[in-house]
Amino acid sequence: MDLAVKPQVIPHVAERVVGALKGKLLISIAAGVPIARLKALFGPMAIVRTMPNTPDLLGLGATGSFANDRVDAAQRARARTIVEAFGLCVGLPREDLLDAVTAVSGSGPAYFFLLVEEMIRAGVTLGLMREDATALTLQTALGAASMAAQGNVPPEELRRRVTSPNGTTHAAITSIQQDGLTDMISRAMTACRSRRPSGCKPRPTAITFQPWRPPVRAIRRCPTTTRCAANSHLTRCWTDRRPHAPAMSS
Repeated sequence: MDLAVKPQVIPHVAERVVGALKGKLLISIAAGVPIARLKALFGPMAIVRTMPNTPDLLGLGATGSFANDRVDAAQRARARTIVEAFGLCVGLPREDLLDAVTAVSGSGPAYFFLLVEEMIRAGVTLGLMREDATALTLQTALGAASMAAQGNVPPEELRRRVTSPNGTTHAAITSIQQDGLTDMISRAMTACRSRRPSGCKPRPTAITFQPWRPPVRAIRRCPTTTRCAANSHLTRCWTDRRPHAPAMSS
Protein backbone atom coordinates (compact mmCIF):
# COMPACT_ATOMS: atom_id res chain seq x y z
CA MET A 1 0.00 0.00 0.00
CA ASP A 2 1.23 3.48 -0.89
CA LEU A 3 0.30 6.17 1.65
CA ALA A 4 0.12 9.43 -0.31
CA VAL A 5 -2.19 11.65 1.75
CA LYS A 6 -1.92 14.74 3.92
CA PRO A 7 -0.50 13.95 7.36
CA GLN A 8 -3.66 15.10 9.11
CA VAL A 9 -5.74 12.67 7.03
CA ILE A 10 -3.73 9.59 7.99
CA PRO A 11 -5.76 8.70 11.13
CA HIS A 12 -8.96 8.63 9.06
CA VAL A 13 -7.30 6.45 6.43
CA ALA A 14 -6.03 4.10 9.13
CA GLU A 15 -9.53 3.63 10.54
CA ARG A 16 -10.76 2.41 7.16
CA VAL A 17 -7.94 0.13 6.04
CA VAL A 18 -6.13 -1.07 9.16
CA GLY A 19 -7.83 -4.47 9.10
CA ALA A 20 -6.84 -5.16 5.51
CA LEU A 21 -3.10 -4.50 5.82
CA LYS A 22 -1.92 -7.60 7.64
CA GLY A 23 1.21 -8.89 5.92
CA LYS A 24 1.32 -5.92 3.53
CA LEU A 25 4.10 -3.41 2.85
CA LEU A 26 3.26 0.22 3.63
CA ILE A 27 5.19 2.89 1.70
CA SER A 28 4.60 6.39 3.07
CA ILE A 29 5.39 9.75 1.47
CA ALA A 30 3.51 11.63 4.21
CA ALA A 31 5.79 14.48 5.23
CA GLY A 32 7.02 14.43 8.81
CA VAL A 33 5.01 11.42 10.02
CA PRO A 34 7.47 9.07 11.77
CA ILE A 35 7.29 5.31 11.58
CA ALA A 36 6.38 5.16 15.28
CA ARG A 37 3.23 7.16 14.51
CA LEU A 38 2.40 5.01 11.49
CA LYS A 39 2.90 1.88 13.58
CA ALA A 40 0.55 3.22 16.25
CA LEU A 41 -2.13 3.88 13.65
CA PHE A 42 -1.78 0.86 11.36
CA GLY A 43 -0.34 -1.68 13.78
CA PRO A 44 2.96 -3.60 13.59
CA MET A 45 3.84 -4.03 9.93
CA ALA A 46 6.54 -3.52 7.31
CA ILE A 47 6.88 0.22 6.71
CA VAL A 48 9.10 2.19 4.32
CA ARG A 49 9.05 5.93 4.90
CA THR A 50 10.19 8.16 2.06
CA MET A 51 10.88 11.83 1.33
CA PRO A 52 10.44 12.54 -2.40
CA ASN A 53 10.57 15.85 -4.26
CA THR A 54 8.59 17.47 -7.05
CA PRO A 55 10.86 16.48 -9.99
CA ASP A 56 9.37 13.00 -9.42
CA LEU A 57 6.65 14.32 -11.72
CA LEU A 58 9.17 14.17 -14.60
CA GLY A 59 10.88 10.95 -13.57
CA LEU A 60 13.82 13.03 -12.35
CA GLY A 61 13.12 12.95 -8.64
CA ALA A 62 15.44 12.40 -5.69
CA THR A 63 14.02 10.40 -2.78
CA GLY A 64 15.43 9.34 0.57
CA SER A 65 13.97 6.21 2.18
CA PHE A 66 14.14 4.37 5.48
CA ALA A 67 12.74 0.90 6.18
CA ASN A 68 11.84 -0.45 9.61
CA ASP A 69 13.06 -3.82 10.87
CA ARG A 70 9.93 -5.62 9.65
CA VAL A 71 10.80 -4.98 6.00
CA ASP A 72 12.44 -8.05 4.46
CA ALA A 73 14.83 -8.13 1.51
CA ALA A 74 12.12 -8.78 -1.06
CA GLN A 75 10.03 -5.89 0.25
CA ARG A 76 13.05 -3.58 0.24
CA ALA A 77 13.67 -4.44 -3.40
CA ARG A 78 9.99 -3.89 -4.25
CA ALA A 79 9.94 -0.50 -2.52
CA ARG A 80 13.14 0.58 -4.28
CA THR A 81 11.72 -0.47 -7.66
CA ILE A 82 8.60 1.61 -7.05
CA VAL A 83 10.53 4.69 -5.93
CA GLU A 84 13.13 4.44 -8.69
CA ALA A 85 10.36 4.58 -11.28
CA PHE A 86 10.33 8.31 -10.48
CA GLY A 87 14.07 8.94 -10.20
CA LEU A 88 16.89 8.37 -7.73
CA CYS A 89 16.39 6.51 -4.45
CA VAL A 90 18.87 6.74 -1.56
CA GLY A 91 18.44 4.27 1.30
CA LEU A 92 19.18 5.67 4.77
CA PRO A 93 20.56 3.89 7.85
CA ARG A 94 18.54 6.05 10.30
CA GLU A 95 15.06 7.51 10.14
CA ASP A 96 16.10 10.91 11.52
CA LEU A 97 18.23 11.46 8.41
CA LEU A 98 15.01 12.01 6.46
CA ASP A 99 15.04 15.51 7.99
CA ALA A 100 18.40 16.12 6.30
CA VAL A 101 17.00 14.72 3.04
CA THR A 102 14.17 17.23 3.32
CA ALA A 103 16.72 20.05 3.61
CA VAL A 104 18.82 18.83 0.67
CA SER A 105 16.45 17.42 -1.93
CA GLY A 106 12.92 17.63 -0.55
CA SER A 107 13.00 21.43 -0.46
CA GLY A 108 16.00 21.68 -2.79
CA PRO A 109 14.11 22.37 -6.04
CA ALA A 110 12.87 25.64 -4.57
CA TYR A 111 16.46 26.78 -3.96
CA PHE A 112 17.29 26.28 -7.63
CA PHE A 113 14.04 27.91 -8.76
CA LEU A 114 14.92 30.95 -6.66
CA LEU A 115 18.38 31.13 -8.23
CA VAL A 116 16.89 30.85 -11.72
CA GLU A 117 14.35 33.52 -10.86
CA GLU A 118 17.02 35.94 -9.68
CA MET A 119 19.33 35.26 -12.64
CA ILE A 120 16.48 36.04 -15.03
CA ARG A 121 15.69 39.21 -13.09
CA ALA A 122 19.35 40.30 -13.18
CA GLY A 123 19.58 39.54 -16.91
CA VAL A 124 16.63 41.82 -17.58
CA THR A 125 18.22 44.52 -15.44
CA LEU A 126 21.37 44.20 -17.54
CA GLY A 127 19.37 44.86 -20.70
CA LEU A 128 18.18 41.46 -22.00
CA MET A 129 14.60 40.83 -23.05
CA ARG A 130 12.86 38.64 -20.45
CA GLU A 131 12.32 35.79 -22.91
CA ASP A 132 16.03 35.81 -23.82
CA ALA A 133 17.14 35.96 -20.20
CA THR A 134 14.77 33.09 -19.39
CA ALA A 135 15.95 30.86 -22.24
CA LEU A 136 19.63 31.49 -21.53
CA THR A 137 19.23 30.91 -17.79
CA LEU A 138 17.22 27.68 -18.16
CA GLN A 139 19.60 26.20 -20.72
CA THR A 140 22.58 27.17 -18.56
CA ALA A 141 20.99 25.48 -15.55
CA LEU A 142 20.28 22.34 -17.59
CA GLY A 143 23.79 22.23 -19.03
CA ALA A 144 25.53 22.84 -15.71
CA ALA A 145 23.39 20.24 -13.91
CA SER A 146 24.05 17.70 -16.67
CA MET A 147 27.81 18.25 -16.42
CA ALA A 148 27.75 17.89 -12.64
CA ALA A 149 25.51 14.80 -12.83
CA GLN A 150 28.07 12.93 -14.92
CA GLY A 151 29.94 12.53 -11.66
CA ASN A 152 33.45 12.13 -13.06
CA VAL A 153 34.48 15.67 -12.08
CA PRO A 154 33.62 17.22 -8.66
CA PRO A 155 31.50 20.39 -8.78
CA GLU A 156 34.26 22.47 -7.21
CA GLU A 157 36.62 21.43 -10.03
CA LEU A 158 34.03 22.24 -12.68
CA ARG A 159 33.67 25.68 -11.11
CA ARG A 160 37.46 26.14 -11.00
CA ARG A 161 37.79 25.27 -14.70
CA VAL A 162 35.38 27.99 -15.77
CA THR A 163 36.77 30.60 -13.36
CA SER A 164 39.82 32.19 -14.94
CA PRO A 165 41.95 34.26 -12.53
CA ASN A 166 40.86 37.92 -12.60
CA GLY A 167 38.31 37.13 -15.31
CA THR A 168 34.60 37.90 -15.53
CA THR A 169 33.49 34.70 -13.77
CA HIS A 170 36.08 35.29 -11.05
CA ALA A 171 34.61 38.74 -10.43
CA ALA A 172 31.11 37.28 -10.09
CA ILE A 173 32.16 34.37 -7.84
CA THR A 174 34.20 36.70 -5.61
CA SER A 175 31.19 38.99 -5.19
CA ILE A 176 28.92 36.04 -4.32
CA GLN A 177 31.39 34.66 -1.78
CA GLN A 178 31.92 38.05 -0.17
CA ASP A 179 28.16 38.30 0.30
CA GLY A 180 28.28 35.12 2.41
CA LEU A 181 26.68 32.53 0.16
CA THR A 182 28.22 29.59 2.04
CA ASP A 183 26.81 30.65 5.41
CA MET A 184 23.52 31.64 3.82
CA ILE A 185 22.97 28.18 2.33
CA SER A 186 24.03 26.46 5.54
CA ARG A 187 21.62 28.54 7.63
CA ALA A 188 18.78 28.00 5.18
CA MET A 189 19.15 24.22 5.09
CA THR A 190 19.52 24.03 8.87
CA ALA A 191 16.33 26.05 9.24
CA CYS A 192 14.56 23.68 6.85
CA ARG A 193 15.69 20.60 8.78
CA SER A 194 14.71 22.16 12.10
CA ARG A 195 11.29 23.31 10.97
CA ARG A 196 9.72 19.87 11.53
CA PRO A 197 6.30 18.80 10.30
CA SER A 198 4.22 21.18 12.41
CA GLY A 199 5.39 24.07 10.25
CA CYS A 200 5.53 22.27 6.91
CA LYS A 201 3.01 22.94 4.21
CA PRO A 202 1.03 19.73 3.75
CA ARG A 203 1.63 17.72 0.61
CA PRO A 204 -1.22 17.22 -1.86
CA THR A 205 -3.73 14.51 -1.04
CA ALA A 206 -2.43 12.55 -4.01
CA ILE A 207 0.22 13.07 -6.65
CA THR A 208 -0.62 12.44 -10.29
CA PHE A 209 2.51 11.37 -12.12
CA GLN A 210 2.90 12.38 -15.75
CA PRO A 211 4.58 10.04 -18.26
CA TRP A 212 8.35 10.37 -18.14
CA ARG A 213 10.07 12.21 -20.98
CA PRO A 214 13.83 12.51 -21.60
CA PRO A 215 15.32 15.80 -20.39
CA VAL A 216 15.55 18.65 -22.89
CA ARG A 217 18.91 18.62 -24.68
CA ALA A 218 18.74 21.91 -26.52
CA ILE A 219 16.51 24.93 -26.75
CA ARG A 220 15.84 26.81 -29.95
CA ARG A 221 13.60 29.64 -31.10
CA CYS A 222 10.35 28.71 -32.84
CA PRO A 223 10.36 31.03 -35.88
CA THR A 224 6.76 30.46 -36.99
CA THR A 225 4.76 31.87 -34.11
CA THR A 226 4.79 34.66 -31.56
CA ARG A 227 2.87 32.66 -28.95
CA CYS A 228 2.67 28.95 -28.31
CA ALA A 229 -0.21 27.21 -26.53
CA ALA A 230 2.20 24.86 -24.76
CA ASN A 231 4.31 27.78 -23.51
CA SER A 232 1.74 30.54 -23.27
CA HIS A 233 3.75 32.42 -20.64
CA LEU A 234 6.41 33.30 -23.23
CA THR A 235 6.22 36.03 -25.84
CA ARG A 236 7.99 33.70 -28.27
CA CYS A 237 7.98 29.93 -28.21
CA TRP A 238 11.05 28.22 -26.79
CA THR A 239 10.96 24.46 -27.15
CA ASP A 240 13.05 21.38 -27.76
CA ARG A 241 13.23 19.62 -31.12
CA ARG A 242 10.39 17.21 -30.38
CA PRO A 243 6.64 17.93 -30.64
CA HIS A 244 5.03 19.84 -27.79
CA ALA A 245 4.02 17.77 -24.79
CA PRO A 246 0.72 18.54 -23.06
CA ALA A 247 1.03 21.16 -20.34
CA MET A 248 1.21 19.62 -16.86
CA SER A 249 -1.57 20.41 -14.44
CA SER A 250 -0.53 22.14 -11.25
